Amino acid sequence: MTMREMQRPHLLVEEEKHISSNDHYENCNLVLAQKFLFLFDVLTAFECCGVDSPRDWMPYFSLSYVPVPLSCCAHYEEKLRRGEKCYARLNESSYQLGCYTQLQTVVADHFNWMLLSGVAPTLTEMTGLMLTLIVAKAIKTDMMLKKTRPWAR
Repeated sequence: MTMREMQRPHLLVEEEKHISSNDHYENCNLVLAQKFLFLFDVLTAFECCGVDSPRDWMPYFSLSYVPVPLSCCAHYEEKLRRGEKCYARLNESSYQLGCYTQLQTVVADHFNWMLLSGVAPTLTEMTGLMLTLIVAKAIKTDMMLKKTRPWAR
């Protein structure tokens, strides 16, 4: 078991193995399972729940406590072992920040690096293009001189 699989809920890993063993739907379901697990990894890495807050799940449930996806739960492995569900209660078991807020924070913190990673290759490409044009013009000028003045070398 890889380190990444150890961080995921064991139920999801078992489900992924079960899905991949089904011959008829193997390719389609494996891709869906991989996309779901990727999303789960992203959400747990950001430690967020819902777009704005865990309350985003309220329209889908009519309970006083809103059940949220496992990716919203802090310490979800302990809850799985105890057979508990994760509920969105203030200052308790689920992440209280929305993913939009977390994403804004990450982008703001890393904006300079993202900008640099876009600008640096562009400047490198432009410099290479300019040098290529300079060399091409020098070769063309040299060839024209040889045609017009064959005696001058």
